[in-house]
Amino acid sequence: MAALQAQQNESKVLTLDSAVILAINNHPKSKNASLKVEAAKVRNSTVITLDPTNITWEHGQIYSPVGDNRIVLSQNLGSPFTHVQQNKLQKNQIELSHTFQKITEKQLIASVKEAYFLWVHQISFNNLIVEEVKFYEEFMNFTKLNSDSVDNLLMKTLAETRYLESLRKKFISEEELRISVNKLNRLIYSEEIFRPSEQELDLYTVKFPEGQEDKFYPYTFKEYFQQQVNQKNIEVKLEKSHLYPEISAGYFHQSVNRAKNLQGFQLGMSVPLWFLPQTNKIKEARINSEIASNEATYKTYELEQTIDDLKIKLDQEFINVIYFRESALEQAEQLLQIATIKLQKEEINYSEFLLSVSEAMKLKADYLTTLLNYNITAVELEYYLN
Repeated sequence: MAALQAQQNESKVLTLDSAVILAINNHPKSKNASLKVEAAKVRNSTVITLDPTNITWEHGQIYSPVGDNRIVLSQNLGSPFTHVQQNKLQKNQIELSHTFQKITEKQLIASVKEAYFLWVHQISFNNLIVEEVKFYEEFMNFTKLNSDSVDNLLMKTLAETRYLESLRKKFISEEELRISVNKLNRLIYSEEIFRPSEQELDLYTVKFPEGQEDKFYPYTFKEYFQQQVNQKNIEVKLEKSHLYPEISAGYFHQSVNRAKNLQGFQLGMSVPLWFLPQTNKIKEARINSEIASNEATYKTYELEQTIDDLKIKLDQEFINVIYFRESALEQAEQLLQIATIKLQKEEINYSEFLLSVSEAMKLKADYLTTLLNYNITAVELEYYLN
């Protein structure tokens, strides 16, 4: 306990927003998503790629009986249509990397919020278990003072059993708290000791983008799917561009007989006369484009259905929260108070007391779980917002 108290004294306060900021700034996934954007931009800066320059040296009786020298430099410049489509492809890949970065951050933010809520929930649950241990310990001590009869001896054994069971739950709960702390630390990528800014969960309010209040639609994801379709459409045009002629240019320097320093330029064109293999590649690219379009349509539909399901689930959890706040929690407190008073006055048998305590603790635990479920559902719903 002393070590735990020392840790708490050395710990820093961590809010939900600060946890999100730490994750975005520190986590390797966030950093790698930014690096992928930079890599896509670098690729775009070198979008025009040319084949290696061909250098040829010739010596011998080329144009005369005397040994001639000839040096030729030639360069395939490719097709302008191909370069245009490659440029479009690279620009679309930059857009894809930007959208992927958004999705990565959204995933990280959602994971951090869920882990933070689980952390606070586990702290609240631990406090509840401590309260349960205290009740069963007091009841066990009470039965020890009244253990003359056989029934009381039996109840004393049952009280000790309940007390030991509550101690076991307390140990398990403390270990679960350690796991939740480790999970959050992995996400914010930190080994510092933190304590939450609140000790109990409250209802999380979904944060809508400005101008889109109460609109649940997967804008970012739909944009990502469409960019994937655009990628395949550009690939079709890129394959088509290989049917167009490619331009080549060259320079030569030679000596013929006794005439030296003869030079000139070459300009050529290569025409793909055997185009059947390329036609098949175009057909394959069109098929892949159609597959991408079908997948985008289905994924968008699936996301819209998922959002509808989450909205329904959020409404259900909200009704559950209202039920606990307006009646169940008050009933739990009344059960504990009445049972405790009657036990002290010996107006209640032991089995009824245990049943009352058990039911009250269950109601309180269910409320904590309901709060957690509501918040996690709200975060999942928020994840799909733009």
